[in-house]
Amino acid sequence: MAGLTGELRAVLDERSVESLVKTRAGLSLDDEMARIERLGITVLTREDDDYPRLLAQIPAPPSVLYVKGELLPEDAVAVAIVGTRRLTSYGREVTGRLAGDLARAGVTVVSGLARGIDAVAHQAALRAGGRTIAVLGSGPNVIYPPEHRHLAAEIVENGALVSDYPPDRKPDAPNFPARNRIISGLTLGVIVVEVPARMGVRQYNVPRPATVQGCRYGCGCGKLTGLPARGGRSPGIGPPAGASVLRPMLGFFDSLHPA
Repeated sequence: MAGLTGELRAVLDERSVESLVKTRAGLSLDDEMARIERLGITVLTREDDDYPRLLAQIPAPPSVLYVKGELLPEDAVAVAIVGTRRLTSYGREVTGRLAGDLARAGVTVVSGLARGIDAVAHQAALRAGGRTIAVLGSGPNVIYPPEHRHLAAEIVENGALVSDYPPDRKPDAPNFPARNRIISGLTLGVIVVEVPARMGVRQYNVPRPATVQGCRYGCGCGKLTGLPARGGRSPGIGPPAGASVLRPMLGFFDSLHPA
């Protein structure tokens, strides 16, 4: 412990070191693991077979993931839909159509449980009978925003809540940009809806071997015109066919099946 304390002092101030040492001294790892299990949370390390394959390919993947719900092999075919918290009626419509069509095509929809576009993406995937994964900027035992507790419970039954933060970690502003690498890392592509170009896809770029960028394709979703009536169908993405709103994605769906 003395050697570790010395290493910590090389990167942390004295107050932080003392706080860490005090916390560790009063913590029983066996008791903590038992509590995590009671909360219905699974702990995955990079050595576990169930650790997501795509996420393991990014630089410095999380050493530990806390998962509430279940990650399935089919979640390797996943697309993220993220965007503004201040969505317009147009953003709500497009996000709902995209997420629903993806879910019906057997694609897992990944987002961040935030207000706005994220919540609509999760809800649309669930309504379509699909799977969805929420990547949190807090621990999986602390749902933020609090009004999404019911949505989070639905996600647990039809996907998973995922975080690299311990179960009781409270949300903090720096956590949210940091979690974006996990959103990207879990998916084959990221669709960004109604976000200014200066933010856009770039915040989700995480390099992987043999890929164009962090996700195989990033799509900044601007104005899509000519939306078909509800129920419109297209042969483009396989059964059940998706609405033709997906056609402008410039071959995006070529990336839906890993090489």
